[in-house]
Amino acid sequence: AYAEYVRQCPQALPLWIAGAGSNDYTKKIKDSIEYYQLTSHIQLLGMRNDIDTLYKNAKALIVPSLFEGFGFITAEAMFNGCLVIGHNVAGTKEQFDNGKEITGEEIALRYDTQEQLIQHLLQLTNSSILSYEPIILRGQTTAMKLYTTEVHLEKILTLYNSIVK
Repeated sequence: AYAEYVRQCPQALPLWIAGAGSNDYTKKIKDSIEYYQLTSHIQLLGMRNDIDTLYKNAKALIVPSLFEGFGFITAEAMFNGCLVIGHNVAGTKEQFDNGKEITGEEIALRYDTQEQLIQHLLQLTNSSILSYEPIILRGQTTAMKLYTTEVHLEKILTLYNSIVK
């Protein structure tokens, strides 16, 4: 999807990939970058301890996983006011659905197909980030309501109390 986006968009946004996988996984990523001639567009950042800063300065977080569980990166990005573009499956879909139930509107950009992801990227490139502010704020509101330490503590205490009773 990103290679096609770059082909269609001369001023394509750079793609930064944070984190680290096995050597085999990293090699596959590097091979794909070279195959699609994307070395000038994609930067592998490796493990980071400044992920919140990356989220705050990013145009968007892309969550492409087919089988994402809870999707902690989605919640982290939303906490930090980062637009999320996520594959509409599994835990990512569940988080988006929960947010829509809470706010009454979408809290992120969903996609089901590669073409939809490309369209989201093209629209993001050709729009001001301010046009996405309502979605970003709804995402942040949802994250604050569902995923804070205080909310988790409350749930744990409720569970403990039910066990003791």
